[in-house]
Order: sequence, then structure tokens, then C-alpha cells
Amino acid sequence: MKPPSFLPRMQGTAVAFGLALLLCTTLATAADIQFGKRSLNVPTPEHFVPSAATLPMLIVVLEGYLPKTNRLVEAYLTPNDLDALSKGENKELDRYFQLQVARNLEGVHVPDGEFEKARDQIEAGVRAAFDHVDTLGDALMRQGNEKTGALTGKDVNASLSGTGYFGTFRREPWGLFFSARSSVAVEGQAPTSIVMSGAVVQIDGQVLYLYAYSHYRDEKDRQWTAAAVSRWADAIHAANAH
Repeated sequence: MKPPSFLPRMQGTAVAFGLALLLCTTLATAADIQFGKRSLNVPTPEHFVPSAATLPMLIVVLEGYLPKTNRLVEAYLTPNDLDALSKGENKELDRYFQLQVARNLEGVHVPDGEFEKARDQIEAGVRAAFDHVDTLGDALMRQGNEKTGALTGKDVNASLSGTGYFGTFRREPWGLFFSARSSVAVEGQAPTSIVMSGAVVQIDGQVLYLYAYSHYRDEKDRQWTAAAVSRWADAIHAANAH
């Protein structure tokens, strides 16, 4: 069967799922966010706030650890974390969200049927990316470290290890949901275990990537990320229903 036409443009996407690990929720206010020449209504996770307008440098730094094919649209932090970072404090984020989009899919309309047909291939691509995450991760970590060093003048030397893929936990005609964990080490600090639940979703024809992150202390943290990204995706889907 011929693969859907938009799949070749998503080749860098699966990598981002595993490698954005670097770094109770219901949904509250919503904002119109521009994707190319069109916009979507994107609810903000309750108890979290968007950071791009307040801390544009944070977006630049976080994006440095992503494939160049992906744009980090927004990172949602707790108000306390945003306030601390705004004051220049060295604050480690316990939980936060990211909204990403593939640059070559931004503003491109992907029909419902085409996305649904591609879902199994997307799932296979995500799984394959985690099979090679150490090699791919090393390259992206070096890229991010260089960018962060150039911006801050500090040698971060962040590294990624011990990545484990938990697999897919939800499938919809319009979305695929999965979880993974990893260990992130920054020079001079003990490694930190991180868990991520992500989703690749088609919202009113626009493909988006959603992520919820948490420190990984036990299974409850993975459950939190899975429930959080799932509810966020449902809210965005409902907010743009016609």
C-alpha cells in the first residue's frame, strides 16, 4: 500500500518523541495559536501557564535539543516555576508541557482519512526511533549543548541515558499516544529520571505534537503524564471541532 503523502515529511518527527525528554490536570483558558496561515484554539493545561512571551530564551534553549525539523511552539510551566526562571533563579522543572509542530507540516492540511491510514506507520516509526535513541540522542544533545553554551556562555554538558520505551497507551482515529522514560545528567549534578507521555494528533487537519513531562519517582508519575497529555489532547480536539 502506498504510504500517505504526508508521511515523508514526518521523518524527523519520531526522533523528537524520544529526544525531547531532556528536559491533575483539567483544562483552563484557551488561546488562538498560529500555524502557518491558519490558527487553532489551544486550551492551556490548568495550573500551568505559557512561557514563550515571558521567557523567549527558554523556548530557544529547549528547541536547541530538538531536531531542526521541529518548531517548539510553546512550553507550559507552573506559575511558580515561570516566576523563578523569570528572576534568573536556577530552577529545575518538576512537571511541564510542550507543544511542537513539524516545520514542513505547519499550515498543511492533512485529511482525517489520510492521518488515520498512517497511524500504524507513525506508531512503527516512534518505536523504531526509540530503538536508536542512544545514537540519535547523543547527536541532539551535542547540538543543544552547543546552542545553550553559545547563548549562555556556560558549558552544560547535558547527556541522555537509560531510555526506555513504555509503548502506546491510547489510539484514536485522530491521535496516537505513547510514553517513555530516560535519565538526564547535567555536569556537576546527579542524573535525574524523567518520564514523558506524548501524542501525535491531527486537529482540524493540522498535525501537532503534545508532551507532558515529570520527574520519574514511581509509576504514579508516568500515569500523571499519560492522563495529562490525554486530557489536553481531548480538550484541543473538542475546541476545534466543527
